[in-house]
Amino acid sequence: MKTNFDPILHGYKFSNRFGKNLPNFMMKMILRDSVYGLCGGMVFSALDNFLNKSVLNQATRAADLEPEFIKFLWKRQFDSMSIKNYLFLTKKTFQNDQKLQHDTFNHEIPVVLETINKGIPAAIIIIRSKNIENPTDNHQILLTDYIINGPVTEFTCYDPNHPSKTTILRICMKFGEESISQSTGEFVRGFFVNKYQLKLPIEKRIEQIRLVENQTN
Repeated sequence: MKTNFDPILHGYKFSNRFGKNLPNFMMKMILRDSVYGLCGGMVFSALDNFLNKSVLNQATRAADLEPEFIKFLWKRQFDSMSIKNYLFLTKKTFQNDQKLQHDTFNHEIPVVLETINKGIPAAIIIIRSKNIENPTDNHQILLTDYIINGPVTEFTCYDPNHPSKTTILRICMKFGEESISQSTGEFVRGFFVNKYQLKLPIEKRIEQIRLVENQTN
């Protein structure tokens, strides 16, 4: 089953690395060697543009983004990681691997399939950390398509860490061989579906502001 979201066409061309603006500089100071990205902001805003049929920002480097656009990505990042989400993520990281995998298979995957069947990509939060390990190791991506082959389901993904690429999240539910893996080789313990709410893309917001300004002048 496919949505019309193409990770190469509808995903950002710049990577999820932001170091030259004040909020990210402060986060880097707090988290030291950790790289704090805006994967949630990128996933939510890319989906905003797709569903609004708006042209996505075509910058190829995060350093070339306008400050207003960075602020918008931060806003969508906060939207994607509410306090409720942080608490739920913390709870999930303290689950043992078997319980987390069981919940992913039985509760989260059916929601993803239902969402994609409606033609809408599913935003998920990948859980990589365990207990008190670095929370920035966790990640957000967009699942756009799926193919089911017996006990194996493969999801096509838009991953902000891998711009201009199509990646795969592979789920194997065969007894004794249960696993979740990414084609990028990154570790996955489990995931849960994020609650996405459609917002107007920043480009259309700017258009509305300019329209109002022109009408008042």
